[in-house]
Order: sequence, then C-alpha cells, then structure tokens
Amino acid sequence: MDQINTSWISINFSESSSFGNQTTKILPSWSFNSLFFLAVCVLGLICNGTTLLVFIHDAHLRSTPFNIYLMNLFTANTASLLIQYPMAVAVNRYQSGWHLGNPACTMYLYCQTILGAGVLTLHALIAANRTWAILHPLSYRAVHSTRFASTLCGFMWLYVHLTMGPYMYVDTFYYRLDVEQTGCDLNHSDIALALWSVTLTIVVYILPVCVVLSSFPVVVACKALRSERKRRRSSRLGSDDLYVHKSVSHLLGQPMDRRITAPSLIVGYNKQVRERQSDVSRKQSKDPVIASSRAVCGCWSSKYIILALLTISVAICSAPDMLYFLLVGIIPGFWNQTYLQLATLLFSCQTVLDPILFVLALERLRKSLLRMINCTSQSGPLHVNV
Repeated sequence: MDQINTSWISINFSESSSFGNQTTKILPSWSFNSLFFLAVCVLGLICNGTTLLVFIHDAHLRSTPFNIYLMNLFTANTASLLIQYPMAVAVNRYQSGWHLGNPACTMYLYCQTILGAGVLTLHALIAANRTWAILHPLSYRAVHSTRFASTLCGFMWLYVHLTMGPYMYVDTFYYRLDVEQTGCDLNHSDIALALWSVTLTIVVYILPVCVVLSSFPVVVACKALRSERKRRRSSRLGSDDLYVHKSVSHLLGQPMDRRITAPSLIVGYNKQVRERQSDVSRKQSKDPVIASSRAVCGCWSSKYIILALLTISVAICSAPDMLYFLLVGIIPGFWNQTYLQLATLLFSCQTVLDPILFVLALERLRKSLLRMINCTSQSGPLHVNV
C-alpha cells in the first residue's frame, strides 16, 4: 500500500535529459509537492507534538482509557512526520528516482506500510470504541479500562507487524528493484506479489476505513430504532394504565371521566409507582457502575462529535487513496495520475487534522492544552504532573 510513494508523487516524471553521449544531471529544485509535504511536516509536528506534551503534562489524561488510543495515534503520526515526511520532501526536490540509498528506502517503506496501517487501524479502534460507548454505556464502563485499552493497542501493533512484516521482508531481500532508477516502491511485478498486495490492501487498509465510515450511520440507525421501540413501549404502558383505570372504575361503580387522562386519576397507583421508581433511583445512585454510566450518557454529545468528525475526516482524506489502490488492484492497467496526486495530498492532511479534531471534540483535552499554554507563558519551563 503506497501512501506517499516518491515514484508517483512528483508532478513531473521526466528522466535526466540526454543529448548525444552527454547526460544532463537534474539539479534539485522546490516543487509544489515538496513544499506541500514540508508544510504538512511542520504543521503536523507542531500539532501532534503539542498534543503529546499535553498528555505528558497531565497525569489524569494519561489515566483515561480512551486517551490510550489517542496517545498511540499521535505517537505514530509523530514518528511518521519525523522519518517519512523529511525523506519525501528531500526526494521530491528531484524529478525522478530515489537518491537517499537503499537503507533509507527500507525505513521509508516501513513507515509507509507499518505506521500507515497502524494509524488507519487506530482510527477504526477509536470509531468502534465510541460506537460501543454510545450504544452500550453500561458494558463499556464495566469492561473498558486502561489495561484493556493498552492490551488492545499492543495486539493491534503486533497484528500490523505480523500482517505487513512478511511482505516487506520478501520485497526487501528478494524483489527490491534499483531504487535510484525506479524509485522507492514495493515491487508488484510478480503475480503472486500482486495478489498478496491486493489482499493486504483490503484487509489492513480498506477494512479499517470501512469500519470508520460505517460507524456513525450504524450509531444513528441504532439510536433511531431504540427510540422507536421506546415510543411503542410507552404507548403500550399508557394503554395498560387506561385498562387499569377502567377496571377500577367498574369495580367502584363510578363512571370514567374521559376528559382526564387515566394516569392522573389513579392517584394511589401513580403514587406507588413514583415511590418505587424513587427507591430504584436511590439504589442505582449508590452503584458506581450505573452512576458512571449516567455520567457517560450525559456527555453523549461529545462522543457523537468525535465519531462524526472522524468519519468526515477519513471520508475526505483517507477514503480516496484507499479507493484508488483498490481499483488499481482490481482493474488491469488502471492508472489515473491526476486522481492519484489529489488522493495522496489529501491523505497526508489526515496527519495534521487528527490532533486538531480531537482537541476540538474533547473538552478535557482542550482545557488541559489551554492550561498548559497559560502555565508555560506565565511560569516559563513546563513541569510534569505525576
């Protein structure tokens, strides 16, 4: 899976021009792509690095289970920005080829495949986590913990390495082409490698994107169905109350006043119901799991915001790139350079948008960031709370 492959992100693909027996060496120059990736690198490091500093500064944020996914996401983004993007900027100053050597190409492809797959899978885990918290808050609070989130992230990274690692190993030691001539890219010339690559693209890259894109519609649909069932249940309870009132009126030999609703007439019955509900509420308020779940349900809007923003950002930034390479693997000879350029540039923007979206959506993270900025501006050096 290629996300910022230098063999196809350059605007011009002309080789070194030759005249007679003399070859004119192309000198490096700044292009739109190199400047764009430089801007993404700088802005991404500022956003992701600052957000990681907030987690280092605030011990309470580090102890929140959901923030484990965010810390893994921002760390992976930062590693990619420190390793992959500077090489992309340097190589895009040339019109073709890879001029940093084979070891640098291996490191570049590692960031491109392993870290890229990890970031997409973390997006899927975050979307699934928010879906779980919205649809099943009781089980979420009872099961989800810092240890659970850390273990899940650890297995996720192991899964990505076990899935993509063998393909990278085979490509590096058996099928690696001359990077100075062909650029730094995975070799898909062999039919077995091509089928292997398509399978990995679907499982490791496209499937997480589909999880993110489907999470918000699934939540909205489930909430709508639950609301409809609740409305029907309430109407059935109202009809049951009316039946009880008719029975009581018949036994007492009194006519039923149809101008007043049945629940308001059965004073004793409603009083018992209210007392029973108050007793249940007092018992539930003493239960920490139920009390915490009510707190979670009270802030459901933030979960919707996170899920909606993540879905929109992935749909705009990641989905076009995934769709393109799916078409490349399915349709023989398919290649659209203009669409590829646009999809690549959009994909790189996700690295900058990730910390911005979560800071805007999470109030506690946003307040901690503002508090850290104020403390830094007033007292100078930053102190870490442990």
